[in-house]
Amino acid sequence: MISIGTASAAQPTAFDNWAKTAKIGGAAIYVGMSESEMSSVLDTLVAQNVTVVEADSDLSNYQTGAKFELERALMRQFAETLPTDYNGGTIYGLDAGFLKDVEGLTEVWEIDTMSNNVGMLDACSDDWILFIAALKYARGAAGKKPSWTFSYGMNADDAQQVMAQALITGNNPYELKVPEMATTVVDAFRTRMFNWSKVNSPYLFKADSTATTGILFSSPSRDYVDQFQGLGMFATTDGGGDDLWWSKSALDSVYKRDYLGEHRGVLKMLVNEHIPFNVLVVPDQAELNQYQTVFMHNIQAISDSEAQRLLQYVQQGGQLIVTSPNPTGINEYGIAHSNYTLADLFGFSLGQTLPSSKVQNYGSGKTHYFSA
Repeated sequence: MISIGTASAAQPTAFDNWAKTAKIGGAAIYVGMSESEMSSVLDTLVAQNVTVVEADSDLSNYQTGAKFELERALMRQFAETLPTDYNGGTIYGLDAGFLKDVEGLTEVWEIDTMSNNVGMLDACSDDWILFIAALKYARGAAGKKPSWTFSYGMNADDAQQVMAQALITGNNPYELKVPEMATTVVDAFRTRMFNWSKVNSPYLFKADSTATTGILFSSPSRDYVDQFQGLGMFATTDGGGDDLWWSKSALDSVYKRDYLGEHRGVLKMLVNEHIPFNVLVVPDQAELNQYQTVFMHNIQAISDSEAQRLLQYVQQGGQLIVTSPNPTGINEYGIAHSNYTLADLFGFSLGQTLPSSKVQNYGSGKTHYFSA
């Protein structure tokens, strides 16, 4: 626990005002600190995994102007979160996709580059697609809260590409030099990029998404289809002799992962076709209903509550695109069902020959099924 600043009879702080403008939730009472000092404080917070910040306990000293909630004024947590959508979420036991509604917890996603020697300099096009997939997952898993991501780079040219992807996917970048956690690539680069993001922040962080297409992500399906084998973080496992390459095992390539391969394959198609989309992580009914079309790719494991939300989504006019050799055939704990949970949406049942493709009307919407 670290104490930052003290409460005093002074005006609301620059950090208070900045926090409200940036929509990061209530700010603690850091009276007397300049904006540049607070920027340094934020860097410290992010670098310390989970940090609790406390202010002066004598709240009577905090005077007028700003209203604040006691809990938020005394505590805000920043949690460094390592895995995103890949199999590390299960292998490391750190799946954070279910924390999106936890108030007061801001996740800082450590989205690794391919090499601790050269960052993303040697990445192929598919590797960049997978990097974008991780960023889109981070934004979706954060829900309505802000999403912070590490933005690694070795030199200004590759670092710019990494930070650009973070910004365009709606993530707040924490810029650093690979593999350090407290060093910038170069001061001039940081100044240029953050000045640009400040000027364009209304478009980056305050505008609503115009995407009408969603990709449903399923942690249980990743677990039971890919069976905890291989990370699937990137595609290229041949690092050309790089001793700090992300992996040298072909098993770790996303090409070897059934669920992740299909999930990220759909994402690649949408990126290449320039179709705006969002990744949906444990969406509630209101979030689902924002989209005209939802991709449900190789989702074999599903809970009854999630299935019910999808039924209602299609019934109310949604378009669901489904691919899988065993669609919704098991529950979220890996237990096989006697029938597909969403058989009514598909128009066929477990035990019947899978059609190569089928369009099924359901209520005001439709389900489009493809076996492969």
